[in-house]
Amino acid sequence: MLNHLLMIIVYLAVFFVAQRQLNKWIHLQAEKKQVSEVRSRLISRLISYLLFFVTLSIMAVSLGLGYQEVSLFVSSAFAVLGVALFAQWSILSNITAGVLIFFAFPYRIGDRIKIVDKEENMSGIIVEM
Repeated sequence: MLNHLLMIIVYLAVFFVAQRQLNKWIHLQAEKKQVSEVRSRLISRLISYLLFFVTLSIMAVSLGLGYQEVSLFVSSAFAVLGVALFAQWSILSNITAGVLIFFAFPYRIGDRIKIVDKEENMSGIIVEM
């Protein structure tokens, strides 16, 4: 019993340290790329949820819940989430696009961009992301 409690404390400590480091890194990336505070908080929250879910799954397996039970729960949760997000396809695509833009967008606020289209070309300056 004491051994399990110690393992839970260690897992939670690792989770909180990793979460703090990831939040610092995300904040630095947001400042470097001039991303709004609201977007960086959203990305931090999404990554924190994912990290907590992974930590909880690893903790459950190491504390004696069978791998099959944990994998059944995880796959069921992802199936329900997938069906719910598939029904709202735009939400899933917006979340994915937001994460990709945050980490891989090569442009910054103030950059001039040009969108080339068959019918009409547009150009402008990035004001907000």
